Amino acid sequence: MEYGIRDILFRLDRDPRAYADDCEERYEDQITLAARRIYHSLDKRPIVLLTGPSGSGKTTTAIKLVDALKKQGVGSVCISMDGYFKDYEPETAPRTPDGSRDMESPLCLDLEYMAQQFKELSQGKEVIIPTYDFALERRSREKGTPLRLGEGEVAIFEGIHALNEMVTDISGVDTFKLYVSVNSDIVDDSGDVVYAPRTARLLRRMIRDSNYRAAPPEYTLELWPNVIRGEDLYISPKRGKADMEIDTFMPYEPSVMRTFVLPVIRDIPELQDICRLLSVFPEIDNGMIQSDSLLREFIGGGIYNY
Repeated sequence: MEYGIRDILFRLDRDPRAYADDCEERYEDQITLAARRIYHSLDKRPIVLLTGPSGSGKTTTAIKLVDALKKQGVGSVCISMDGYFKDYEPETAPRTPDGSRDMESPLCLDLEYMAQQFKELSQGKEVIIPTYDFALERRSREKGTPLRLGEGEVAIFEGIHALNEMVTDISGVDTFKLYVSVNSDIVDDSGDVVYAPRTARLLRRMIRDSNYRAAPPEYTLELWPNVIRGEDLYISPKRGKADMEIDTFMPYEPSVMRTFVLPVIRDIPELQDICRLLSVFPEIDNGMIQSDSLLREFIGGGIYNY
């Protein structure tokens, strides 16, 4: 979808709170639709796979989907696929062409074990959802969460490799597949893209890394080419497998990023074009951003725990 920058600026000038609420409502409507579709396929597909590239807002979408399913009378639990990371072994870890460690590869995950648990869950058996210790780079042998799906319940597995056929083909389990990403552009009067999906996701990731991972924007920018490489190899090609897509873009988002991101990127030479663009948008008061907004996943101050 395309949004004209002139229209966005007009609406932000006229009533920024109302426009922000309209953007949030459009996103929420997609969540509601996904919950309805999952409900209607529940008897055949008790497992939901939710994926998308970095900075898409997958975690918030999964949380909101749990709430939306509850309104449909469907019990659900959200499971991060991070728990299925393999123990790190330098000799066998996947590598990029330059020999560095490939953290974006699906081979970092124990896909066969995950597929086994999909099958067992779909059969009504209890499984132990694993926990991964990222400090030790080892799966915790002592920790784990028991899970058994009752009648009318679903499990939502969220992660960048959720639609990888190595999981679905091995398990043989029919699943409901969701692809979550920023799928909209902002264009100027000539129709040229001035704010692309990857720009939106990069800025989201920069402020999240700064807020929650003590990582400066320069570090995020340094990692970004390998993140994009991983997306092109392992994530985007699986998009066509999805039963439904959810666009997480908020057209008022540049005003939010101006307030939260611009101060930390204004001195980075590679981002000067983005800085100039963000400066065109008016600042938006923090109080106008809903406490359960997807953008809170990145800027903080929301009601959800990440």
